[in-house]
Order: sequence, then structure tokens, then C-alpha cells
Amino acid sequence: MAHPQDKVMRRNAYGILCFAAVLLYGAAWLFSNAREKVEDWERSPALVVEKERATKPRKHVRTRTRYRYIVEFTAADGQLYRVRNQTIYFSGADYDIGEKVEVVYPADCPEKALIPSFRGLYIWCTALALVGGAQALFGAAMLVYCYRREPRVKAVLDWVKQG
Repeated sequence: MAHPQDKVMRRNAYGILCFAAVLLYGAAWLFSNAREKVEDWERSPALVVEKERATKPRKHVRTRTRYRYIVEFTAADGQLYRVRNQTIYFSGADYDIGEKVEVVYPADCPEKALIPSFRGLYIWCTALALVGGAQALFGAAMLVYCYRREPRVKAVLDWVKQG
């Protein structure tokens, strides 16, 4: 006879697996979107002209300083653009003022230029993939635990062990 909690536990495991599938799909979509930016967008050399610093005051917690870089580049249309990079950096030592970097931007909107870095493009899809993978492993472990206690499955496992 199966344990009465197994039915509830299996239902919860299937819910966890569905949530994991949504997270993994989101990670795949973000990864695809980031690759599209890197491969299909225009590239241009740029110059870091300013480091924008912003601190967020917090009570009883160490204040964390955030940085954004402002870059200048000439787009394919010949115009000079001054753009604030969308990625937030916490270390502040990633780029120096006057350093040459490469930016990518959509051809129809150079104002959306960004410095292609792992942190800026792939950090969120990596985080979602890790959380989704952990959820999937947890849900699968719950299912294995439930089904191993099932009498029919237990009999098949015993038969396999006997050879």
C-alpha cells in the first residue's frame, strides 16, 4: 500500500518540475536574446569618457557603490553618440576613463548601445538556468523518492536486483 502523503508529494513534485521548466525556458530565451545582440547588432569601437557613480544609502547596512560607464562612439551613420552603458558594475575597476572598448548597438537605434560583457549579457540567463536546474533536480528527487516507495515499482526494482 502506498503512503498517503505520496499523492500530495507527487503533485508538489510535478508543480516544482513545471516551475523549473518555465525558469529554464526563460533562461534559454534570455540566452537567445543575448546572442542575437552580439551576433546581429552593429559593432563599433568606443571610448569610455565618464564613470557615473551612484550610491544607494541603506540603514545599518554597508553602502554599496554602483558604477555605469558613459561611452562615446561613431555609429555607422557617421554621427557621434554619447551613451550610458546599461550594465551596472559594482567593482568600479572594470574600465578606466579613456580606455577603448567595443560596443554593440541596433542599426536603427544607436542610443541602445552596450558594452558586450558576460555580466551585461549572460548573467541573468545563467542565474535562471542555475535556479531552474536546481528546481528540476529537486523535483526529480522528490518523484524518485515517491515512486521508489510504490509497491509495484518496489517489486520491479527487487526483480532487477535479483538479476
